[in-house]
Amino acid sequence: DTPLSFSVTGYNADLPTSGEGQAAQLDNRWSFVTRDSDSSKTILDRKTSTGFDQLGVIYVDLISPDQTKVSISDNIVEIRLRLSTQVNPPCRLAITYPPEFARDSATVREVSTAGDFPRKVDWRFSGNQVQIDSKDEPLRRDVELVLRMTVSNPHISPPDDLNIWRFETLSLNPLSLYNKSDVNYDVPGFKIHGSFRRAEVASRVSSPAVENTVGIWFVLESDLPREDVNPTSYLRIWFPPGFEPVDDSCGLRSFNLEYQRYSVCAAAEGATASFQPPRYVGTDSFFQLTKTFVALPAGSLCESGMDTEKGLMFVELAVDKNLEYGLDYAFQVGAINPPALPPDGQNVFQFETQMAG
Repeated sequence: DTPLSFSVTGYNADLPTSGEGQAAQLDNRWSFVTRDSDSSKTILDRKTSTGFDQLGVIYVDLISPDQTKVSISDNIVEIRLRLSTQVNPPCRLAITYPPEFARDSATVREVSTAGDFPRKVDWRFSGNQVQIDSKDEPLRRDVELVLRMTVSNPHISPPDDLNIWRFETLSLNPLSLYNKSDVNYDVPGFKIHGSFRRAEVASRVSSPAVENTVGIWFVLESDLPREDVNPTSYLRIWFPPGFEPVDDSCGLRSFNLEYQRYSVCAAAEGATASFQPPRYVGTDSFFQLTKTFVALPAGSLCESGMDTEKGLMFVELAVDKNLEYGLDYAFQVGAINPPALPPDGQNVFQFETQMAG
């Protein structure tokens, strides 16, 4: 009477799945036998048990959103998929997507079908699941099924391990021996991101290989919110090749949450100061003199270093308050200029916003 557990490794058999040769499922049985240790190996016990169910696979070839920006209320997502098992009517395709994409109650959610979908289907949303039913025609295998559905983009992408879409087909016939036919429970979803309406830099010293103060001006296209559970937002900027950090604190002598528009150049002590507008790195242009800039929130922290993967210097600011879209934010950091101007195509600064979690 002692329970015995063990594992058997191998490959699943190519057995028919739901709605397809159900009689053959009777062969899906395991036979357990114990034998005596005598020379004839006499059978002592015999038990037959039904094997586990097997399901077909839904092959998802495409999940493509019309909009990849954050905080979009009506985003149309196109999905292209293929079934490995035909599901006879009445039948259903159920798609479950991350709940973050279903939180905007003001969104008018709709579904349209194309490709080899049945000509007449009924659809409905239930939370973060859409159900598409066909009463008269089957969901056919090995053909491309195309649908477009409405979701609402949240203000940040879900983490990769939660940004998963689940697909399954089901027979709605109450007499069907098996309910589910094909499944795919591990389809990565699309990512969304904010964007910059404007991003520019300016330099106070254009000489090579010297410590410099770099002005940074950016305008967000969407808010960078401060989460209550993860109360930190980040702004990271990669410099062109050749730049090096002054220290790990964004250049203490230069760093300021507020951009200092003019540099004061006195020819001698007591002389009248002259004001020179800062220039963009590598050009003779400068920030608009009439522009009013907004400082970063007080308490924001900055660190700098080298990104070992990209081989580029970066600065990263931890911002503990909301950054609003449409405002002209500007601040300044310290950096050591490269010994030579980076080649064309590489003399670019890369801007990115992130949220903790």
